Amino acid sequence: MTEEHTLKHMQEISHPELIDRSNYDRWTQAGQPTIYEKAHAKAKDILENYKQPKPLSDDVIAKIRSIVVEAEEELGVHDFWKGMEDRQAVGAGVEYCNKG
Repeated sequence: MTEEHTLKHMQEISHPELIDRSNYDRWTQAGQPTIYEKAHAKAKDILENYKQPKPLSDDVIAKIRSIVVEAEEELGVHDFWKGMEDRQAVGAGVEYCNKG
């Protein structure tokens, strides 16, 4: 791993939040939390602190749509989104993110 970017991101994924790699004494000092307790706390934190992303602008949606159309034409599936509005054609993810 000669690139700093790679090293940084490898360190991020090699230190899991739920699996405890500490020794028995440290785990005991931490109150012996189980993986289920850690998962519950993590899920609760996510639900309590989630920040709704800003909806995509119409310009961004149009750009994504043009990329999708180009890819569809290249793959020969250009009728897949036929009859759908641009916002719908980008995918369910955009609709989900735009819900308030």
